[in-house]
Amino acid sequence: MRKRFANLKYQEKVFLKLLKKFTAPDKRQIVKAWEMAKTEHLHQKRSSGLPYIIHPLRMSNYLVKKLKILDADFVAATLLHDTVEDGTINVQKITEEFNQTVASLVNGLTRPAPPQETEAQKRINKVKKFQELLQNGQDVLLIKAIDLLDNLTSWQYIAPGHPDVQKFPRWFAEAREYYLQIAQKAHPQIYRDMQRAVPKTIKKIQRIHHLI
Repeated sequence: MRKRFANLKYQEKVFLKLLKKFTAPDKRQIVKAWEMAKTEHLHQKRSSGLPYIIHPLRMSNYLVKKLKILDADFVAATLLHDTVEDGTINVQKITEEFNQTVASLVNGLTRPAPPQETEAQKRINKVKKFQELLQNGQDVLLIKAIDLLDNLTSWQYIAPGHPDVQKFPRWFAEAREYYLQIAQKAHPQIYRDMQRAVPKTIKKIQRIHHLI
């Protein structure tokens, strides 16, 4: 399971297999979103060192395989959820290339970061975004909850000595305070998975990185 989670080729294989569940028009939209996401995240890496595209890919696989959601707009928005925040496109571009539903979902998931945002500023700004998300619609919360669950699971792949290890105290606080709240409002299955993942992952990370 551990190797599969961090294996891009495996995740792509699952993604292509799940595509068979969709109609031809829906499949074209999803593949288009996948290609756009790959372009926007080209050369970007996760804190784990893995190609960034594995993150939205895993999320879309979870959405379809585990939650049984076969809505092409949801899958497209999941694949594109970080493209405005971390890429070169804007919400208007997504509207033009897809539709208003996909664009609205991506917009709801986007947190524009101020230039040269410090860790202290990020702590404050992310709390505001979490609070805003909790007031958002069910659709946005669903994708955000999957995003948080995938991020949480991926923490164990960050190598000792990586600069992001310093962020763990903030991440742990956010997980305890907001991840479960968001997951609970989003979907029962995500909430169950998050309940298991939060304490287990935090304990594991503390052991790996010798954190108190």
